Order: sequence, then structure tokens, then C-alpha cells
Amino acid sequence: MKQCMKMIVIFTISILSCPQCKTSDSHTVNEERCKQMGEKLSYQQLNYVVEKDTTFIRLDSALRIIDTMMCDCRKYYAGLVSTKLQILSVKQEYIQALNFIRDLDEKEIYPLNKLILLKRFEAIQAQSEGDIMKKNRLISEIVHHLKDNVLKDTTKINSILQIPDELEIMQHIESHDIIRLYYYRTQTEGVDKIQNELDSLQKAINGNQIFFEMIKTMIAQNSWFNTSHEFYPEEDFMYFTGL
Repeated sequence: MKQCMKMIVIFTISILSCPQCKTSDSHTVNEERCKQMGEKLSYQQLNYVVEKDTTFIRLDSALRIIDTMMCDCRKYYAGLVSTKLQILSVKQEYIQALNFIRDLDEKEIYPLNKLILLKRFEAIQAQSEGDIMKKNRLISEIVHHLKDNVLKDTTKINSILQIPDELEIMQHIESHDIIRLYYYRTQTEGVDKIQNELDSLQKAINGNQIFFEMIKTMIAQNSWFNTSHEFYPEEDFMYFTGL
């Protein structure tokens, strides 16, 4: 359980600290105030889990903090967007999440992708309504979008995956989409198949083994607490974790 929670925290921090995240020049960021609000946000999220808050009072408090930070702490905008969507998925407020995504500025949410976010939450909503065919169609559209528009230059992608330093790999915008591609493929093709494919690709191109292992771990243990505070050792598509 601790390992899975750590993966979520790491992925969220990678968004918050990404040097290419957009910052609005029209907002003066008070770093100390943002840090204090960030600590309050973490406290509310932790207490939601510890206190088994079925009323969502803690998560509602977290959402209010996020809304304030999104105005005052633009440096962390993308990470705050991701965290807000995580909370809305836990609360099963899919329509609110979709409306929120539609109002986002694509330029401000890197490494998130607005089109993929929309299709992801449409797929979550479809699954909640029992429409698995629609969910799978939307996932397929995400996969095709990534393959055809973002990751079509396989030579470039392989050269990124061969970089010896995995932290340097994460500095490339394509790295986030590589992770997304394999994650979404697991939803229709299964984790075992994708992990085996990753092993084969890593050997074929002599790719960075640590980065490949990270992808395998993320797609197998991309979990969150559900509304009953039960922990899912395997991925539960209904709970957004940043991918």
C-alpha cells in the first residue's frame, strides 16, 4: 500500500516541480504563502484517508484550498489541476470534472493533455453508467491520438528512451505521453501483455532499464483509495491518478 501511495505522490510532485510548467506573469507568487496552503492541502487529503471521511468534508476543504491556490500560485497550476481531478473522481463528480477540464487552457497544464483528460473522464462516466463499449471506444481514441499525433516519430522516441539518466528522460515532453500510451493500452490489452512488450522493447533498443521498470510499476500499481477507503492493489480506472 505504501509503495502505491508513493507512486502517486511522486507523479504529482513531478507535475508540480516540472521546470516547463507554465507560469503566468500577471500573478506574483508568494512562495511562502503557497507553501503554507500546500501543507494545508496535504493535511486535508491525509485526514480524509485517516479519518475515513465518508462525508467528503476534508476533500471539500481541499478543493477550496486548490481553487485559491490556482489563482494565487500559478507556478503550480498543472499540479493543482491534477489534484483537483483526482479529488473529483473520488467524489464521483464526473460532470463537474468535465466542465472544469473544458475551461482549462491547454498551454497552462503541461504535462497534462486536455483532449486526453476529456476522453478519460468521459470514459470514467461511461463506465459508471455501465457503458463499457463507449468506455473502450474512448480509450482506443486516446491510444490512437497518442500514436498518430504525439509519438509517431519512433526514432526520436527510442532515442529518448535510450538516455542513460531517467531524470533527463522525464524532461522530455514525450516521456509523459509514453507512460500514458502504455497505461491506456493496459485498459484494453491487459497489464501482463504490456509489461512483456516493455521488456522486449527495452532489450531491443537497449533502453534505460530504470525508466522502463518505472513505467511497468506505474501501470501495474496506479491505485487510489476508493469511496469506502478500501485500497486497490491493481489499477481502478474510476479513480484518476494523474495519467
